[in-house]
Amino acid sequence: MSIIAQKLGRTVYYMLKRKEAFNPDKFYGDKKIENKDSGGEHLA
Repeated sequence: MSIIAQKLGRTVYYMLKRKEAFNPDKFYGDKKIENKDSGGEHLA
């Protein structure tokens, strides 16, 4: 849990510092999340 909290804290810090909206691609990296209910389509 502490690793997730650190990553989330860093994300919020840089979002506020750079005045950017949340970018899930940057947050999750190159990993794609599959939605099992939609037949394997990737979420953005």
